[in-house]
Amino acid sequence: MPVVREACAEAFPDAEVRNDPTPSFTVARGLASAGRHRVGVERFRRDIRALKDQTDFNSEIRAALESFDELTPPPPEGGGFLAHLA
Repeated sequence: MPVVREACAEAFPDAEVRNDPTPSFTVARGLASAGRHRVGVERFRRDIRALKDQTDFNSEIRAALESFDELTPPPPEGGGFLAHLA
């Protein structure tokens, strides 16, 4: 695929662009990698959804954000990082 090769060479001028002798395996490996990533992201989202409704989790996050708010100067218009949550 000359178009892909040219795009890669343009995007990464210092990289060595090599062709795989078995392009179908290259595509299959890319799809498998994307699938693993998608499963990991979905697992993370599921876990976060389960945690977000727990009171302890919410209080821990709020405490962390409040400490972050104390470390950062307020924006020019006043308020702070948590001002929009009040």
